Amino acid sequence: MGTDKEHPTQPKMEEAIPPSYTPEHPMGVGSESDIIEPLPPTYSQNDNPSPIYSHSNTAVRLTPGELARIRELRLLERNPDYLREATVSAQLFAAIEEGNQEWLARLLSDGSVTANTKHLDETPLLRAVKTRNVQIVQQLLEAGAEVDEFGWVSTQYDSSTSTTTSTFRTPLQFASSLGHLILVKLLIEQYHASDSLVAPDGQIALRLAAENNHREVVDYLPSRRNGGFKRWQFKNRKSLQRIKKICSRMVTFIKFFVWDIEKFFLWTIPKHVVVKPVVKGCKWCWERRKAFGPWCKHQAMEMPGRIKRAGVWAGKHAMKIPRGMAKAAKGTWRFATETLPRWVKEFGIWAWKFATETMPRLIKDFSVWLWKLFTVKLPKALKILGQWILSGITSLGKTVWNAILKVISFFSTVLEAIVSFFKSLTLKDIWNGFIEILRAVFIALPKLIVSWLKEFGETSYKMMKALFGLLGEVLWFLGYGILWVVTFLPKQLWKILESIGGSLAKAGYEVKVWLNPKSR
Repeated sequence: MGTDKEHPTQPKMEEAIPPSYTPEHPMGVGSESDIIEPLPPTYSQNDNPSPIYSHSNTAVRLTPGELARIRELRLLERNPDYLREATVSAQLFAAIEEGNQEWLARLLSDGSVTANTKHLDETPLLRAVKTRNVQIVQQLLEAGAEVDEFGWVSTQYDSSTSTTTSTFRTPLQFASSLGHLILVKLLIEQYHASDSLVAPDGQIALRLAAENNHREVVDYLPSRRNGGFKRWQFKNRKSLQRIKKICSRMVTFIKFFVWDIEKFFLWTIPKHVVVKPVVKGCKWCWERRKAFGPWCKHQAMEMPGRIKRAGVWAGKHAMKIPRGMAKAAKGTWRFATETLPRWVKEFGIWAWKFATETMPRLIKDFSVWLWKLFTVKLPKALKILGQWILSGITSLGKTVWNAILKVISFFSTVLEAIVSFFKSLTLKDIWNGFIEILRAVFIALPKLIVSWLKEFGETSYKMMKALFGLLGEVLWFLGYGILWVVTFLPKQLWKILESIGGSLAKAGYEVKVWLNPKSR
């Protein structure tokens, strides 16, 4: 039964008018004929057509994805056209949610909505698949619903980037992810849904069923190898963005030391200190070039008067020279007979006090500090260092012992498999054991060593503070800053290698999927 097939003739039914409820006619009271069917809910423009329901006695915590949908809805509610359409579309989706076929048929026959009327990018057919109602799905398909149309199914919130990502699926892809074999067969066999379509995130129906461990659907669907590169791109979008940001930081770091510093001293300072003032002065002279001749004439006429005034000033000051020389001679005699002997006497007193009071006190303070250094501070610093070394050795011993146990367990598994002629064990079990060994040796052990070295920074800070106090803290922060500058580029390169390694691992998974499309 496809979409192009003519519908069988059915007897025409009168459209039932929904009854109203009154206190005199309560629901469920009286004879069987008095039992009243519940009315479908009605919606007004003031109602919230979002799929979030609230109860007076129940508080529901909304997820970030639901909050994102609410924000989208609030923007759409400002559009009057959307409000008119939302009222009818909300009734359509409510009928699908309740599984009310008569109400759904009445809405579709009115012509106000169709089987493809969307609500916030969600199609009616996807909502019917979500409810797992086969009759509603078939009713929508018979009414002309697009069997291969993509629609919204969920929204994920990424707290690291404060962004939301919407997931779009076809009805067949959604049914496959839910593991509903009856709907999958219905969509493919009767309505010829395509299982080769690729979603925006690279997913296909087969992969969605396999990743959700729906083996019956996986066995039913044909093998497909579509969308591998697109899935890899989507799964590695964070790694690719991270590599892009790291490269941008590295370029900024290199540019600062290679270009910005040199530019500041060789270009910015000469430009604003020398070039611009000279250019401004030349421009000012050029703009006033016509007034330069009269200015020179004025200066020449004023020159004799200036020379005369300078001569008068020099004569007056020349008469003061003998008196000044006499004052200088008196000052020199006073310095030699009074000031210099006083300074010599004060210096002698200061030297005597320094030798008899200050120097012994300094020696005493230094001796006390040296005694505290060797008896209190140095043992405390050595204790901190010993604790760091002991914790590192303990963790290293545990990790090495764990690796040895995994190796023993691996060989025990292999021996057991050989003794039992591989009856109770599979090659997958042996492979998993080998992977555990590699993980312990090449992942757990390097991580432990790196974390141990990272702890040395905090340990060295405590040691410097215990030995030298505030001076030790200043020296530690100075050394930390130099170390940060030196290790910035290697750290960024290591992060890039980590991201590339993760991407290669996911690429290996896609290669495995390409070799065996029905693998999990």
